[in-house]
Amino acid sequence: MPEFTTYGKQVLKDGLHYADARSHKAAIEIVAAFNRPESIAAMIEREAERRKSRSLRRMAAIMADAIRNGFDDEGENG
Repeated sequence: MPEFTTYGKQVLKDGLHYADARSHKAAIEIVAAFNRPESIAAMIEREAERRKSRSLRRMAAIMADAIRNGFDDEGENG
């Protein structure tokens, strides 16, 4: 996963210029968003991979799918 940092108003991706922001504060907010885990569903799946319980891994997969489907449907319903 690439690492995003700031240098003044610049957003850097793995140390190389990636984007310019309006202010240093905006650059910090952009970097914080980019450095967040890709999704809650992915975090659940990664955590489930670490577990030995087959039923727990299955339940985590069901929850991750439900979350993904909820995010996908959000644009249609709301």
